[in-house]
Amino acid sequence: SSMAADVEAEEPKLAPEEEQALLEKLRRERDEKAHAMLQEQAQALSAKMAKDLSLTDIPAAAKTATKSEKVLAYAPLDAHVALVLNALLRTCSPPKESKESPAKDNKGGKEQANSIKAAAAKVVEGDPPTGPEVRKTLKANVKLLAEVTHGTAAGQLALLKALQSWLVSPQGANALADAAKIVEVLYDAEQAEEEVSKKFWADLQARLVREEAELAEAGASFTTLTAEKAAAEEAVRLASAEKSDANTEFEAS
Repeated sequence: SSMAADVEAEEPKLAPEEEQALLEKLRRERDEKAHAMLQEQAQALSAKMAKDLSLTDIPAAAKTATKSEKVLAYAPLDAHVALVLNALLRTCSPPKESKESPAKDNKGGKEQANSIKAAAAKVVEGDPPTGPEVRKTLKANVKLLAEVTHGTAAGQLALLKALQSWLVSPQGANALADAAKIVEVLYDAEQAEEEVSKKFWADLQARLVREEAELAEAGASFTTLTAEKAAAEEAVRLASAEKSDANTEFEAS
């Protein structure tokens, strides 16, 4: 029993508030990961939607996708808004069909070229749109956005989250510098009202502060590990040096 007591002494139990904090951290990380996957999926699916459907048909198709796609079903409102926003932004620079036609120098080359072309025709990304193009597209489609946010705080927050994810994706590369002006368009259109914007920025700020603290913590433990590893290597070196000294003495005697 003294051994069991020793083991227990070695593994101190977390205090209830520490346990609570750890659970919250894990839940938050899981939620952030699920939301990141949701945004990625919405960005990917929107390419096909923008290519196959007219803008007016996109909200209904997006609604269906939020039910059938497991990753999107995690947060249906966020997914619906993200799909519609991404599909809308793809109309700024529509996806292109890539056609790789091989050289037609052999007989029957044309037929072969056509079949290869059909197989190779796939959707490729259009050029990332510029800030002004994005603002113009959003301004022209306020009605469509209002239809999916329903003018609610949750809908508007979903819109800001989707826009933020889009801006840091490859498609947002040319518009990122214009982010503040793009958000202003949503604000002017009453699709990102002040309270919602404040909450969005506060959440984002808190997340950045958390990530910075976690990074610093990881850095500190890495430094400790590096020092421990160096000490262990030194101990091994000394031990093997002593062993070879002992062997030399043994052989000499």
